[in-house]
Amino acid sequence: MEHLMEIMTTGTETFCIVLLLNTFFERKYTSYRFFFPLSAAFLFYLWLPLNTILATSFVTKLFISILIWLVFSQIFYTGALPFHLFLLCSFFIILSGLDYFTLLGISYIFSFSFSDALSNSALYILGAFVSRTLLLLFSIIIYRLFKAKTSMILSSSTWIALLLFPVFSILLFGVTIESAMAQNKISFNLILSGIGLLLFNISLFLLLGKLEYSTSLQQKNIALQHEIDQNMKSTNALQAIFNEQRALTHDFNNHITTLYMLLKAGHYEKATEYVKVLSQNLPENTRVVSTNLPILDTILNQKYTQAKLQNTSMRFTVNDLSSFPMKDEDVVTLLGNLLDNALEACRKLPDSSYINVKILKKEGDFLLSVENSSLPVKISENNYVPTDKAEPHLHGFGLQNIAHIMQKYGYEYTLFYHDARFHFVSILS
Repeated sequence: MEHLMEIMTTGTETFCIVLLLNTFFERKYTSYRFFFPLSAAFLFYLWLPLNTILATSFVTKLFISILIWLVFSQIFYTGALPFHLFLLCSFFIILSGLDYFTLLGISYIFSFSFSDALSNSALYILGAFVSRTLLLLFSIIIYRLFKAKTSMILSSSTWIALLLFPVFSILLFGVTIESAMAQNKISFNLILSGIGLLLFNISLFLLLGKLEYSTSLQQKNIALQHEIDQNMKSTNALQAIFNEQRALTHDFNNHITTLYMLLKAGHYEKATEYVKVLSQNLPENTRVVSTNLPILDTILNQKYTQAKLQNTSMRFTVNDLSSFPMKDEDVVTLLGNLLDNALEACRKLPDSSYINVKILKKEGDFLLSVENSSLPVKISENNYVPTDKAEPHLHGFGLQNIAHIMQKYGYEYTLFYHDARFHFVSILS
């Protein structure tokens, strides 16, 4: 029974150590090249407290435990030695503190002295179970805060419901221990129940990790598709402009030839009349903005056409942007998503709407500002705007793509809502 308890506690500690190492460092190896050595480290770590010579001194046992996992982390994880050592020392200090204060609390609840609680097998089992469950929760929280915070797909209410599982496990095991104490008997089934409850909580966490990883991939695929669609729209717009220009050039050559023949033949009145007719039939100019950067001109004129179709007024303030500090594909992603978001916000308004776009070069820096009329919007501290669409984790990729581009170039930006207007402002330098 003693060995079974050690397997339970050591297995939980090993899982938590690996979880924390995965949080702050990258693995050097995967698959069997990682898990076989991990199994060996676990067995050695398991053997340590069962060895009577090493188990006599708590300090010695703690030192060797840190050494085992320090060697393992140095071989199989990236990162500097001091950081590994700090993390492992912190882990075992927290573990020791949890063991002590858990047993202290249990001795107080059951009206035992601390020394009696140490020698009472039932209280020892309860303390080990509670402290390892708390250790597991602590490790998961650290992982969620520092490793997986970018893909939190579960709501707060869902997390509260999920936390009921470990809380219920502690209560259930506590009641079972109390019953065993009343009978003054610790059964083999009691130990198995504790191990089973711990394994259940670990399995629950692993299952959530799989679910979140799957949803994260789905989000990335949708974001990538969104960006591809945006680039395709811009490519099609460029192709349309090219075809239009070819047609105009072809017609222009025909008109010039006709005028030349009329003038050469001395038919000046006919030539004048012909020019008047041509001026009346000129195609409507769809090129409303020019920045000396073709890809930017294409995006701005394309979005202007879309705004006109939905009766949204779009105004531009620009100057010479030929040295705009972004690659063409990033310009498409950034401006395309900014203006798509603005157009979508304007479509939700029952009355008139407008979009003001300001891109100006001043003393080597570029001011980029997009302002649009909008319904009230809540903006979090990290520039996150929650979507009001169904399945929100599958939407809102416009701002994600914008954030990705800004982060890629190291540019700061701000989003704010004021007086029925949504603003995006950034200085590109």
